[in-house]
Amino acid sequence: MRSKLRATLIFCLIFCIGAGITFRFTNLDFKVYSYDEAITSLRSSGYSWYEAVSHVEKEPLFTTHQLIEQYQSINRHNGVDRTVIGLGKEEAQLTPLYFVLVRLWSAVAGTSIAAVRGFSAVLSVILLGAIYRLARKLFVDKLTVLMVVAVSSISPFLVRYAQDARPYTLLCLTTVLSAEALWTACSMVYS
Repeated sequence: MRSKLRATLIFCLIFCIGAGITFRFTNLDFKVYSYDEAITSLRSSGYSWYEAVSHVEKEPLFTTHQLIEQYQSINRHNGVDRTVIGLGKEEAQLTPLYFVLVRLWSAVAGTSIAAVRGFSAVLSVILLGAIYRLARKLFVDKLTVLMVVAVSSISPFLVRYAQDARPYTLLCLTTVLSAEALWTACSMVYS
């Protein structure tokens, strides 16, 4: 009887993980594109906020399509260096890695809302894999490891971050990878 209960629990946990992964990719293009996400697209296009505002002030008659084409899409004339320089001048608190990766991702996947948000969703699935690896090192029982991954996969915060074109998921991933590296280093020293 106990093995049947354990098998049912494992099935439920795997179902939760599958649902969590599905939540990350559902309706990526139907939510409103927030101001911060628009800034992500502006940064990855290689333009600075000052350049965009001064251009719009000089020529105030733009269609929405022209603005999106100009400032929310990859501009071949603006390289990755412009993305890094713009961040350094205007938003030095943000690390440029996410914005450079979004730029490279957008060159392949496109600059639609779903494509830009899809990068964070993919990072979030990689985050679940990293959580699994860390949990395997921390816990002996495989059921406990599965519970950790299941709770992480349906966590409202992690699902929300996965659907946002901002660097939060990358920061979570680097935190988990850093914790795993620290655990590995400590276990090597103290073994």
